[in-house]
Amino acid sequence: MTLEVEVSKGDGPMYEITDIKIAASEMDQAIADPAKWTNAILNNIDVEKRTANFKHQALKNIGMMAMTMDFTIAPSIDLSTLTAGSEVQIIVEMPSEGVFEVTHIRPKPVE
Repeated sequence: MTLEVEVSKGDGPMYEITDIKIAASEMDQAIADPAKWTNAILNNIDVEKRTANFKHQALKNIGMMAMTMDFTIAPSIDLSTLTAGSEVQIIVEMPSEGVFEVTHIRPKPVE
């Protein structure tokens, strides 16, 4: 998220805020897009390799059918917060050909 603040010199030594603009980054927009999130079950985690095995529904944003497979986990995700057997939602991106990375993970919302 980007925050832009416009400031003008007021009377004396004071300044006043005349405008505030908030712009969402591409990542903020990705997180907000419900189509990017996919339901999954976290089967196991390999902390040393920073990978995890998920049984996931179709990943529509990258055109992958439902299956069970290993994914690289993004450095921004704290592995200590993950528990095998958890029902979660994930965002998977493809940073390069044949590389699939979980960039975001959250608990599956209660329906």
